[in-house]
Amino acid sequence: MFPPRLSALLLAPILAAASSILLSGGTIVAFNHATEALEVIRDGSLLITDDRIAGIFSTNNSTRIPEGTEAVDVTGKIITPGFIDTHKHGWQTAFKTLGSNTSLAECKSRVRKKSYT
Repeated sequence: MFPPRLSALLLAPILAAASSILLSGGTIVAFNHATEALEVIRDGSLLITDDRIAGIFSTNNSTRIPEGTEAVDVTGKIITPGFIDTHKHGWQTAFKTLGSNTSLAECKSRVRKKSYT
């Protein structure tokens, strides 16, 4: 799995070349406005047309896909359409590429171990 920024860079040429792109086979976590709750769609597909989300559905759905749509297999990945993770603590800033998934407790433990050696 690539970091979000790298994923965006890798997908940019595909998105620029195709007017539609289909991300298929992933697990989609999306907000359902009708039920006002999160909905998890396993083996789901997300259709992007131009620069907009055009549809979210299960992969076995018979939804018409526009001709010429670029398909990207995202099996084993999680798609969170519309979600932007802006929650980062200041101490994590320096570790974005080194360990952004490290907890504060883990970071403190590592620093303590280094200071005693």
